[in-house]
Amino acid sequence: MRSKPLSDESLRCLERAAKLKAKQQKLMEVVLPKLSKSLEISHSEEDKLMSEAVVFKNDYNGISRHKMHTITAVLKNQPKARKAMEEERWMDMFRSQPWLTRQNVEEGRLTDQRKKKRKELNQKSAILEKQRKEVEKEKEDIEEKERKIIEYQTKAESQEVESELEKRDLKQAAETLRQEIDLDAPTRERREAKLKEEEDALVKEIKTLDDEDAMAAARLKKQSETIEKFRDEELKGDKVALDEIAKEKKELEAAEEVFKQREAILQEEVEAGGGDVKTMAEFEEGRKKLQKRREDLEERERLFEETMDRREQYYLNAKAEAEEEMRNQQLKHLQEDIRERKKTVIKAQRELEEQLAEEAAKIKEEEEAKEKANWQAKQADDDIKSLGVRGVGAGGNKRMKPITAIKQYLRKQAGTRDDPEQLQMVSTIKKRMKIKGGQVEAIRAVKFTVGSTETDEFTSKQSTLQTQGMPFFRRIGREIGLHDQIVIWVEKTVDQDEFITELELSHTDQNHDLYINLLEEGWERSGHPKMRGETANDPSFCVWTYKAGPPDMPIGDLNLSYTLADEEELRKEGFEMLETSFLEFGFGDMNLWVRKVERAAVPTFANSAHVAKELHELRKMLAKSPDDEKLMEMEEKLLRKLHAAQVHEDESRENADNPIKYTMEFLALNPTELEQLITYFSYIDLDRDGFISMEEFSHFVGCPMSDYVHHIFKLTDALDEYDRLDFGETIKAIGTFCMLQGDEILKLLFAMFDPEGEGYINNDQLLEILSVLHPHYRGRTTRTLKEFDLPKTDKVTFEMVRRLHIQYPNMFHPAYHLQDRTRKTIFGLGWWEAKLRKYMATKQKLFSAQITTNQVDLSNDLRDERKKRKKERKHKRIEEARANKSQFVRALYIAKNVADALIPDIDVGRKAQIGQSLNPFTNQEEREIQKKKEEEEAML
Repeated sequence: MRSKPLSDESLRCLERAAKLKAKQQKLMEVVLPKLSKSLEISHSEEDKLMSEAVVFKNDYNGISRHKMHTITAVLKNQPKARKAMEEERWMDMFRSQPWLTRQNVEEGRLTDQRKKKRKELNQKSAILEKQRKEVEKEKEDIEEKERKIIEYQTKAESQEVESELEKRDLKQAAETLRQEIDLDAPTRERREAKLKEEEDALVKEIKTLDDEDAMAAARLKKQSETIEKFRDEELKGDKVALDEIAKEKKELEAAEEVFKQREAILQEEVEAGGGDVKTMAEFEEGRKKLQKRREDLEERERLFEETMDRREQYYLNAKAEAEEEMRNQQLKHLQEDIRERKKTVIKAQRELEEQLAEEAAKIKEEEEAKEKANWQAKQADDDIKSLGVRGVGAGGNKRMKPITAIKQYLRKQAGTRDDPEQLQMVSTIKKRMKIKGGQVEAIRAVKFTVGSTETDEFTSKQSTLQTQGMPFFRRIGREIGLHDQIVIWVEKTVDQDEFITELELSHTDQNHDLYINLLEEGWERSGHPKMRGETANDPSFCVWTYKAGPPDMPIGDLNLSYTLADEEELRKEGFEMLETSFLEFGFGDMNLWVRKVERAAVPTFANSAHVAKELHELRKMLAKSPDDEKLMEMEEKLLRKLHAAQVHEDESRENADNPIKYTMEFLALNPTELEQLITYFSYIDLDRDGFISMEEFSHFVGCPMSDYVHHIFKLTDALDEYDRLDFGETIKAIGTFCMLQGDEILKLLFAMFDPEGEGYINNDQLLEILSVLHPHYRGRTTRTLKEFDLPKTDKVTFEMVRRLHIQYPNMFHPAYHLQDRTRKTIFGLGWWEAKLRKYMATKQKLFSAQITTNQVDLSNDLRDERKKRKKERKHKRIEEARANKSQFVRALYIAKNVADALIPDIDVGRKAQIGQSLNPFTNQEEREIQKKKEEEEAML
């Protein structure tokens, strides 16, 4: 490197050196600290373990080096040394055989386990017996269904049934029963096979348990015999040892007796002066041996007795311990039994209290039902009276004034008077539906007012029109004027031909870049004389609107934004901003927003209580995280949702407060029909408690109970805690359900799984709808759905459901069949079909005869002009009668005035040209005016 520092080899060496240096630096800065830290942790853990287990004696601070050898380590917890048992004691314990006694305890424990197992098997046997009874009952039900199938088929083929619809229903019912039997057959076979398998397994388990009991009894007997045999063997050995000791005792006693005789002989020889000293010493030594032998024999006897006592004590201790353990087990079982008995007593007591409470609640409920029934009867009478069913004379006709009778007769002759039922329908449609006819509302006209005076007058006029149920303009919430008050007004309609589909902003100055003229293209211009830019403070602004016939997305609403926050809020509500700012037209910095609506939208509303609860919980979370933008956005969304729900509930509260009156108005019922509904209600109410349940309703109409029936009952939002309805809510639900037609049944099904009104459901929810309608054919519905091209986005719209219904009509047939059965059992199909025809004709008549605000203004002007001319005619006739001396002429003028006052001044409409009045004097006068105009035009 020094000789050739710029060579390739030098550069490679330098590069390797740099890498090694970097590696060394990394080892020093990263690896070495980690290893040092790990070593420190290991040392600290070892020191901790050492300090917990060992204590060091003679270790203190400042100890000198030459004394360190005195430090000793001692365990804190010294292990306990086990004391060795002596061989003899161990042999005595072994020979007492305590484990043989313990075996009895173990057998007792096993016996308890088998008893517990037998109890479980008995419970299982009871369950299987119950299942066997259910299987037998199911077989009886199948036999009953088979009998019904034969009965339905026979009845359908007989001549007793003349209606083809009823024959079709009978065949359909028989086919449904047959399909139910065939569909459940594999399930029944599997259930019965499984039950048979479980019963066989139970028999085997019981047999195994019996064998174990027999084996345990044999084992206990064998153990008892073994213990007795062992004790006999031990006692036999002890007896042999005792016999040997007794034999040795006798031999010792005999030797002692011989020794005593010899001692007496030797004593006599000594006394006689004879005897040998050596002999005396031997004799003394023999006596000592006999004495020692006796002592050894007594010691052996004592030790043997102690051994026998100790062995017996070991046996008795083991037996006492075993008996104590058995007593403890028995005590434990007894305590468990007592606890079970206490639980049973507490449960029985609780059930008794619940039964008493249910009986008391039932009594109270019956009393409340009676009171409610009385109240309902009184309310029904009041409702009938409030609907005008009063003031009836003896002939059954309403009493009325002569002038009223004359006017009604004239209206009837002119074709302008409908029958009472149709009049009630007209009133109901106008009051309840506001002439919406089941369609969406959109904007048909835009208007401006400038200045507070004009705005106040226009506001008062629109309020009057709204009160009278006439078309009216609605005010946009915000104003656009800078110097004067300028308000935008919109008129909404349900006539799709009048929907505004496009809207453009324009300047009124032809030289301005934003000036447009779309009159030749079929657009309409809306502006104001004070918005033409004639003065410095006047804005120059107008709007062009276009109506393209029945559109899919007409303009439903307008709004204004002042700030970025307003823009964000309007964007969340579905509005779209027009690009041109109002600054260009002489206004402030604001923008116009439009919201288009879907023509086939199905509006739904949430429950305000649930939304309020969600809002409360969200605000708790927002209090913890006040800067969370997602939570703030969710709060704004819930506030809008709560406002919409409260508005909807306020609108529907009037209907909910008096369901009987609502139903009578909605169906245009007469008193006789109301009495029939009361009779039907009494037929449905099987338990006579003043309420009907979903099960009672399903039984009455002859359809199975399902979630769909529950959803129909929920239409009234008046189910009590027991899912029941009273008379008023029942007839309201039945009337609403039976008046549905066409796709409205599908919309009802769709709303079951789209309560929030999002406009779509997922694929699983669609399958759930079909499972509710076809509970016994889930597999078939799944296969059918596979043939239908379900969206991969897992979002099924109502239009997709409608196409599925067209492609597979039988798929949603149960929903329509339930309505058909309800109509047939209540009033009959003919009554409902006639009611629907008349209702739809009335609705179509109202819909086709809708008027706009322009027509209202023309009608008001025409009416005012007619009143003015009528008043002038009256005064003119009076003056001519006074001026004429002829009594006949005077009487003629008076008669004309009377006839003019009696005949209503209204348009005929249907039987004559539009604008022709019932009053012949008015028609004559208008013809004269028209003739005079024609003459003036001819002269010009």
